[in-house]
Amino acid sequence: MLIAIVRHGETDSNAKKLWVSDQDLPLNEKGRGQAEKVAYILKPYNFELIVSSDKIRAIETANIISNKLGIPVVKKDPIFRDRFYGEVEGLTSAQIFQKYGIKMTNSLNEDIDKLMGTEKIPQFGMRVKNGLISLLRDYGDKKIILVTHGAFARMFYRIYHGNDDNIYFYNCGNTIFECNKDNCILVRDVVNLDSDDSS
Repeated sequence: MLIAIVRHGETDSNAKKLWVSDQDLPLNEKGRGQAEKVAYILKPYNFELIVSSDKIRAIETANIISNKLGIPVVKKDPIFRDRFYGEVEGLTSAQIFQKYGIKMTNSLNEDIDKLMGTEKIPQFGMRVKNGLISLLRDYGDKKIILVTHGAFARMFYRIYHGNDDNIYFYNCGNTIFECNKDNCILVRDVVNLDSDDSS
């Protein structure tokens, strides 16, 4: 299975640098433009279908890509949601540092695991693995685009490629893997459209 992992386009919360996972926000104008651009980037690979998170920002991104490439969105699944940030949900990195003394360097920061309601890194990693298992089960011989969120994309990269230091998925950042039931191989490294918001 060839799989493109794509972070959704920009939302107003991204533009404000808020750590948001559970809130269900639409794309802003810039985010819609990013989704059109990423469709153009992915076109040469001849992807056949799209799967997305069930959050509005991911669904909108998936629908724009679908319209541009003429391929269907076949599934919207909560397993592909972002990591849930618990007590730091909706805060900026500065506010998190001020309130908890934690430097949020990226979406997989383990220092927030101790806070109430946070999706812990081991459990989140298992969810990402289970997400891939479900894709392989349902679409194992297809070329698919997965529209997801920054933390999910970064965790996928960490699990299946390794060191994710200095790797960021900006809005509509994307990477491509070849996967089977035994492993995944990086086909094309992360391509970012811009560097306004990282995860």
